[in-house]
Amino acid sequence: MTAEHTPTDDTRATPTREELDARHAAVTAYIAEHLVPGFGPDDVAAGEQMWRDLAAGRLTSLG
Repeated sequence: MTAEHTPTDDTRATPTREELDARHAAVTAYIAEHLVPGFGPDDVAAGEQMWRDLAAGRLTSLG
């Protein structure tokens, strides 16, 4: 293991809720700016619903 990959005492395996929220906001902003203009909360909600439907076996096709 190299020095840059050595865990330290303040390294946590699980991010805090605040860290997750910040990551979510950053990813959403990046997608809207660089990949899909107009991407927003409705798109995130639709994607979350798609994953729930997939996990429940209700997703039979895309498009």
